[in-house]
Amino acid sequence: MTEREKALVERVGQAASENEKKHPGCTQAVLGAFRQVLGDKVVTEAVFKAGCGLCGGVTNTGNACGAVSGGVMVIGLFSGRDEANWGDGDRMFHTFRLGQKLTQHFKEKYWSVDCRDIQEKLMGRAFNTNYEEELKAFEAAGGHDTHCPQVVRTAAEKVMEILLEEGLVEV
Repeated sequence: MTEREKALVERVGQAASENEKKHPGCTQAVLGAFRQVLGDKVVTEAVFKAGCGLCGGVTNTGNACGAVSGGVMVIGLFSGRDEANWGDGDRMFHTFRLGQKLTQHFKEKYWSVDCRDIQEKLMGRAFNTNYEEELKAFEAAGGHDTHCPQVVRTAAEKVMEILLEEGLVEV
């Protein structure tokens, strides 16, 4: 990886981390970072808005990690099928393969791609932040100050690495 590519990876990771600290919402932190770094023609306002419901492990249920979901959305923006090519199975499986690089990275680093499991790995337990006392405990454990910013950074940086390796982003 060139120095310019490394700088781009660092830039998107830093943006994602800062986004999560400023406006918690892991999916949108990742999408916003790519919007900020690559422009709004890649991650449009509609795409950014669509990511809202995936935050917190899909509708704040602790299921599929929102940072991973946002990362897979970004990958799809570069490699996925558009409506004109909806029947293109090869393109769909290519996108799956790229997304699996991200999910595999998360499994190696965090043991899982589920929000609850990642919380348990990083903070010793999972939190149900739909309840005020759980949200307070999550915050006290460094949820949005330390852990989630690191998780979204991990996702954004790995996605950018994948896009660069595939030649989908030019520096």
